[in-house]
Amino acid sequence: GDINVVLNQLPHKTFRREGDDLYMDVQISLGEALCGFELAVVHLDNRILCVQPVRGVVTRPGSIKAVLEEGMPIRRQTARGNLILRFDVVFPPDNSIGEWEREKLSRILPGTRPALGKRSREEQDFAETKTCVDFNEEKVGKLRTQESYDDSDGHNVRAFQSCCHQ
Repeated sequence: GDINVVLNQLPHKTFRREGDDLYMDVQISLGEALCGFELAVVHLDNRILCVQPVRGVVTRPGSIKAVLEEGMPIRRQTARGNLILRFDVVFPPDNSIGEWEREKLSRILPGTRPALGKRSREEQDFAETKTCVDFNEEKVGKLRTQESYDDSDGHNVRAFQSCCHQ
């Protein structure tokens, strides 16, 4: 008589277990990513952990950080796995930042490109203003694989392109 015990691990709403480590996806605002945050994590044993980044460190979208030895207990040891945090940075919605705030941010944040009005007269004379829009690579890929497609004026773009190459 052997006794076989089968355990089914149910998914948890906050954590995902991989070996001795616990994984957690965390959403933070852009302000928190830039300026820091305090994250209250209710652990599996109901302890509350106050998680903070190293002061002055920017948390980038998709970055992965670890809280050491806050994962699952390691069998027959006093050590524990790690709590692994994956960060998703939530940007503000479109048109939520006014012109005054935008100007202030461009002075504060490093690496901001100067507006065209602040460039040389020669650069301004030859510049064309274009707007970039959201891009869906999957849709564009489908368009490229079609036999032919029409532009916004109803012209067959493939036929025109083949005409140009002759």
